[in-house]
Amino acid sequence: MSQITIHDILAQFRDEELHNRHLGDRFERLMCRYLELDPIFADQFSNVWMWNEWPHKGKVGDIGIDIVAEERATREFCGIQCKFYLPEHTLSKDDIDSYLNALGDKRFTSGIIVSITDKWGSNAEKSLANRDKPVRRLRVQDLDDTRVSLETMKIVNALPALNERK
Repeated sequence: MSQITIHDILAQFRDEELHNRHLGDRFERLMCRYLELDPIFADQFSNVWMWNEWPHKGKVGDIGIDIVAEERATREFCGIQCKFYLPEHTLSKDDIDSYLNALGDKRFTSGIIVSITDKWGSNAEKSLANRDKPVRRLRVQDLDDTRVSLETMKIVNALPALNERK
């Protein structure tokens, strides 16, 4: 039996979905489960929530943060943004502005942007530099190794069906 990769999963998502919003939702849930199950991130984070499930969210709606992770060592919160664009898309500053503004909230001490595309415009790159909070880029290529490939089946099997929305 051949191993499934993150690229196989993303291709399956694209084949099955008709709406970009559903693609984004599925990618966010996949990344949430990945951060919970991947041995490296599971050591780093004690809890990982989808934004709407984060206990400290309050009555705030969608502000650009997709996932919140609690740092195991410090109990501080990392705000995470997921960008499901085609690999040939160039990520612009406009694509991440609302996220960077939301990350300014004092409850967050760091951030991660997970993106399918590795193409970043110069203004998007510059917007990450010299920030008062560290923002790390996590590329799909960073997720694509043998260890991750073995974990992806657990992640995919744990995803709820699209018609099982909360």
